[in-house]
Amino acid sequence: RPDLFGDAAVFEGQHQLAYSQLNFPLADRPFSWAVWVKPAGDGAILSRMDSQAAARGVDLFLFADGKFGMHIVDSWPGNALKVLGNEPLTRGKWSHIVATYDGSRKAAGIALYINGKKQEVTVEADQLTGTFATHEPFRIGRRSKDAPLHGSVADVRLYHHALSTDEVVQVLQGAVRRG
Repeated sequence: RPDLFGDAAVFEGQHQLAYSQLNFPLADRPFSWAVWVKPAGDGAILSRMDSQAAARGVDLFLFADGKFGMHIVDSWPGNALKVLGNEPLTRGKWSHIVATYDGSRKAAGIALYINGKKQEVTVEADQLTGTFATHEPFRIGRRSKDAPLHGSVADVRLYHHALSTDEVVQVLQGAVRRG
């Protein structure tokens, strides 16, 4: 549907995009993902997670209260990281969000950004000793079997390292110039 960047993917809880040939993120390695999101509800924005295998994998998740966060999971809930941004996104308005992970297996290794600004976070799980490896594909708009997204997504960017704050700002500025 035409929107902020021309055509944006609109998810109303019914569809997803799955990329079985895309090996991202690499298991147990640093990564970052950046995306424009216009929330209409909640759900998994980006994921590589097996809902039926104790939620093993990773996701960038939009919660019902408008906050977003990231799960990195070996086995939910006892062997996982869960970090939430404290600032909610505005429903019906585009926001550029970025989540980074430094590979440390610690919640402190996750950073969240809204429109280039690093967020204060709440840590809800900080015990990861296993792997988040999964055979599930990278998805936009849901996890493998649950958490369908209600909202719009544009300009997904994937990185095989933890972006610095300066790099996050550069990604945002580049996206604004392209938009």
